[in-house]
Amino acid sequence: MPVPTALGEVDICNMALSHLSMSQYIQSIDPPDKSNEAQACAFWYPKMRNWLLRMAPWNFAYVNLQLASDTTTMPGWKFAYQYPNDCLQLIAVVTQAGLRFGQAFWTNYWGNYSGLNGSIPKIPTKVVQSTVSGEAIMCDLPNTSPVFAFYIQCVTNTALFDPLFSDTLSLYVASRIGGPLRANMQKVAAIAQAAQGMRLQAMAQSMNESQQDPERVSPSISVR
Repeated sequence: MPVPTALGEVDICNMALSHLSMSQYIQSIDPPDKSNEAQACAFWYPKMRNWLLRMAPWNFAYVNLQLASDTTTMPGWKFAYQYPNDCLQLIAVVTQAGLRFGQAFWTNYWGNYSGLNGSIPKIPTKVVQSTVSGEAIMCDLPNTSPVFAFYIQCVTNTALFDPLFSDTLSLYVASRIGGPLRANMQKVAAIAQAAQGMRLQAMAQSMNESQQDPERVSPSISVR
C-alpha cells in the first residue's frame, strides 16, 4: 500500500487559498514569492501553526526532554532549569517515573501498583524570566537526578503533521489571510466557523489514540 505524501507548508497554504476560492496559488513562503498571497501566507502560517499546536492535544507534538540547570533564583523556589528552546507550552516537570497515576494523597493508601511504588504527585512549577536568557522553569526538584520537561513542541516539520492537523491548519490560515486578500467576508466567516468545528473533531480523534490509567477505588469505598 503506498504511503501518502506529506503536505508541505506551501501545500497547506494553497489549501487555504482554495478555501477562499482564490485562483492564484503560491510557489514559496520561505522566502515568499512576490505575490500578495505568498506575503500573507508567510506572515500568518507560522503564527496559526503555533497557535493551533497549543490549542489541541496533538499527539505528534508532545515530547520529553531532560532539563539543564539554570542559575535564576526566585524566593520560594529551590531550583531552576532552562526552558526548552522549542517549547510552546510546558505541560509538566517530571522525574524518571514520568506522569502516571493520580494525586499525592493516594500515596498513603496504595503500595506497589503495576510495578510502580505508589502514586506520583504533580510537581509544582513556575515559568519565569531567566536571568541568563529567555525563560526558566522554577521547581523544587534537585538536579542530583534527571529532571524532565513534558511539553508541546514547536513542530515545523510538516511530515510529522497529522492529516487532520494539516486540514485544520489550512482553514485557520484561510480565516486570517482572507481579510488582507480582500476575500468575500461571508466566506471568511464561514471558514472561521468551520475551523472551530474541525479543531474539536481533530481533538477527539487525537485523544482516541491514548488511554488513561484506570481509576483506583477509594479505600473509604472499598471497605464498605
